[in-house]
Amino acid sequence: MKKMFLYIMITIFFIACNFITEPKQKSYSGENMFEKIKQDTIKIEFGNQFILYWNCVNSKIIKEKNYYTILENKKNIRSIADFITNQDIVCNFVCNKETALKKGDVAYLFLSENMYIYEFKCLRKQFDVFDLDCSCPRGLLDYIEKNRDLVFQQVMFCLDNGGMDPR
Repeated sequence: MKKMFLYIMITIFFIACNFITEPKQKSYSGENMFEKIKQDTIKIEFGNQFILYWNCVNSKIIKEKNYYTILENKKNIRSIADFITNQDIVCNFVCNKETALKKGDVAYLFLSENMYIYEFKCLRKQFDVFDLDCSCPRGLLDYIEKNRDLVFQQVMFCLDNGGMDPR
Protein backbone atom coordinates (compact mmCIF):
# COMPACT_ATOMS: atom_id res chain seq x y z
CA MET A 1 0.00 0.00 0.00
CA LYS A 2 2.83 2.37 0.88
CA LYS A 3 4.60 1.56 -2.41
CA MET A 4 1.47 2.28 -4.42
CA PHE A 5 0.97 5.56 -2.56
CA LEU A 6 4.63 6.44 -3.22
CA TYR A 7 4.28 5.64 -6.97
CA ILE A 8 1.16 7.78 -7.21
CA MET A 9 2.84 10.69 -5.42
CA ILE A 10 5.97 10.46 -7.62
CA THR A 11 3.81 10.31 -10.75
CA ILE A 12 1.80 13.36 -9.64
CA PHE A 13 5.04 15.17 -8.79
CA PHE A 14 6.53 14.54 -12.26
CA ILE A 15 3.32 15.50 -14.02
CA ALA A 16 3.07 18.71 -11.99
CA CYS A 17 6.74 19.60 -12.65
CA ASN A 18 6.31 18.92 -16.34
CA PHE A 19 3.19 21.06 -16.47
CA ILE A 20 4.80 23.95 -14.59
CA THR A 21 8.07 24.05 -16.56
CA GLU A 22 6.51 23.91 -20.04
CA PRO A 23 6.63 27.37 -21.57
CA LYS A 24 3.27 28.91 -22.13
CA GLN A 25 2.80 29.90 -25.73
CA LYS A 26 0.96 33.11 -26.31
CA SER A 27 -2.10 32.31 -28.32
CA TYR A 28 -4.03 34.76 -30.41
CA SER A 29 -7.58 34.42 -31.43
CA GLY A 30 -8.19 34.99 -35.13
CA GLU A 31 -9.51 38.48 -34.45
CA ASN A 32 -6.51 39.48 -32.30
CA MET A 33 -4.06 38.17 -34.91
CA PHE A 34 -5.83 40.14 -37.65
CA GLU A 35 -5.60 43.30 -35.50
CA LYS A 36 -1.85 42.70 -34.95
CA ILE A 37 -1.22 42.28 -38.70
CA LYS A 38 -3.35 45.34 -39.43
CA GLN A 39 -1.28 47.49 -37.03
CA ASP A 40 2.00 46.46 -38.70
CA THR A 41 0.70 47.06 -42.23
CA ILE A 42 0.85 50.22 -44.32
CA LYS A 43 -1.42 50.89 -47.28
CA ILE A 44 0.51 52.18 -50.30
CA GLU A 45 -1.48 53.87 -53.04
CA PHE A 46 0.05 54.05 -56.50
CA GLY A 47 -1.91 56.95 -57.92
CA ASN A 48 -5.59 56.19 -58.18
CA GLN A 49 -4.90 52.90 -59.90
CA PHE A 50 -3.40 50.40 -57.47
CA ILE A 51 -2.98 49.63 -53.80
CA LEU A 52 -0.34 47.42 -52.21
CA TYR A 53 0.16 46.66 -48.53
CA TRP A 54 3.58 46.63 -46.84
CA ASN A 55 4.26 44.83 -43.58
CA CYS A 56 6.80 46.98 -41.69
CA VAL A 57 7.74 44.24 -39.23
CA ASN A 58 8.52 41.56 -41.85
CA SER A 59 9.64 44.03 -44.55
CA LYS A 60 7.47 42.34 -47.18
CA ILE A 61 4.68 43.13 -49.58
CA ILE A 62 1.50 41.42 -48.46
CA LYS A 63 0.00 39.24 -51.16
CA GLU A 64 -3.72 39.86 -51.21
CA LYS A 65 -6.46 40.66 -53.76
CA ASN A 66 -4.95 43.96 -55.01
CA TYR A 67 -1.55 42.31 -55.43
CA TYR A 68 -2.96 39.69 -57.77
CA THR A 69 -5.15 42.20 -59.62
CA ILE A 70 -2.05 44.12 -60.69
CA LEU A 71 -0.53 40.95 -62.13
CA GLU A 72 -3.53 40.29 -64.39
CA ASN A 73 -2.58 42.88 -67.02
CA LYS A 74 0.76 43.80 -68.60
CA LYS A 75 -0.27 47.51 -68.65
CA ASN A 76 -0.53 47.36 -64.86
CA ILE A 77 3.08 46.20 -64.67
CA ARG A 78 4.25 49.20 -66.69
CA SER A 79 2.14 51.52 -64.53
CA ILE A 80 3.75 50.17 -61.37
CA ALA A 81 7.20 50.52 -62.97
CA ASP A 82 6.50 54.23 -63.52
CA PHE A 83 6.53 54.66 -59.74
CA ILE A 84 10.17 53.56 -59.30
CA THR A 85 11.21 57.23 -59.29
CA ASN A 86 8.65 58.08 -56.59
CA GLN A 87 10.34 59.10 -53.33
CA ASP A 88 7.33 59.28 -51.00
CA ILE A 89 8.28 57.70 -47.68
CA VAL A 90 6.34 54.54 -46.90
CA CYS A 91 8.04 53.18 -43.79
CA ASN A 92 10.82 54.67 -41.66
CA PHE A 93 12.58 51.35 -41.13
CA VAL A 94 13.20 48.48 -43.47
CA CYS A 95 15.75 45.72 -43.23
CA ASN A 96 18.91 46.18 -45.32
CA LYS A 97 18.41 49.87 -46.04
CA GLU A 98 20.14 52.87 -44.51
CA THR A 99 17.27 55.30 -45.19
CA ALA A 100 13.48 55.08 -45.10
CA LEU A 101 11.60 52.87 -47.53
CA LYS A 102 10.15 54.79 -50.47
CA LYS A 103 7.17 54.03 -52.71
CA GLY A 104 9.58 53.53 -55.62
CA ASP A 105 11.41 50.82 -53.65
CA VAL A 106 8.15 48.92 -53.17
CA ALA A 107 7.37 49.24 -56.89
CA TYR A 108 10.78 47.80 -57.76
CA LEU A 109 10.44 44.97 -55.22
CA PHE A 110 7.01 44.11 -56.64
CA LEU A 111 8.46 43.78 -60.16
CA SER A 112 11.46 41.83 -58.97
CA GLU A 113 9.40 39.54 -56.75
CA ASN A 114 7.20 38.63 -59.70
CA MET A 115 10.17 38.06 -62.03
CA TYR A 116 9.46 40.88 -64.44
CA ILE A 117 13.02 42.10 -63.90
CA TYR A 118 16.22 40.38 -62.80
CA GLU A 119 18.86 42.41 -60.99
CA PHE A 120 21.82 40.84 -62.75
CA LYS A 121 20.39 41.11 -66.26
CA CYS A 122 18.71 44.46 -65.86
CA LEU A 123 20.90 46.43 -63.43
CA ARG A 124 24.13 44.61 -64.25
CA LYS A 125 24.68 44.20 -60.51
CA GLN A 126 24.79 41.08 -58.42
CA PHE A 127 22.84 41.24 -55.16
CA ASP A 128 22.96 37.78 -53.65
CA VAL A 129 23.66 38.26 -49.94
CA PHE A 130 20.54 37.84 -47.82
CA ASP A 131 20.15 38.30 -44.09
CA LEU A 132 18.07 35.76 -42.21
CA ASP A 133 15.43 38.30 -41.22
CA CYS A 134 15.11 40.06 -44.58
CA SER A 135 13.58 39.01 -47.89
CA CYS A 136 15.45 41.50 -50.08
CA PRO A 137 19.18 41.27 -50.83
CA ARG A 138 21.63 43.38 -48.89
CA GLY A 139 22.55 46.59 -50.73
CA LEU A 140 19.76 46.46 -53.32
CA LEU A 141 17.52 49.11 -51.77
CA ASP A 142 20.47 51.42 -51.07
CA TYR A 143 21.60 51.03 -54.70
CA ILE A 144 18.10 51.95 -55.89
CA GLU A 145 18.07 54.96 -53.54
CA LYS A 146 21.38 56.31 -54.88
CA ASN A 147 20.63 55.56 -58.57
CA ARG A 148 16.86 55.90 -58.77
CA ASP A 149 16.70 57.53 -62.24
CA LEU A 150 19.21 55.09 -63.75
CA VAL A 151 17.36 52.13 -62.22
CA PHE A 152 14.10 53.46 -63.66
CA GLN A 153 15.61 53.74 -67.16
CA GLN A 154 17.11 50.25 -66.93
CA VAL A 155 13.87 48.71 -65.67
CA MET A 156 11.82 50.32 -68.45
CA PHE A 157 14.30 49.09 -71.04
CA CYS A 158 14.22 45.61 -69.53
CA LEU A 159 10.43 45.50 -69.56
CA ASP A 160 10.46 46.50 -73.23
CA ASN A 161 13.21 44.09 -74.24
CA GLY A 162 12.69 40.96 -72.22
CA GLY A 163 15.00 41.71 -69.31
CA MET A 164 18.25 42.77 -70.98
CA ASP A 165 20.20 45.96 -70.29
CA PRO A 166 21.25 47.99 -73.39
CA ARG A 167 24.97 47.90 -72.55
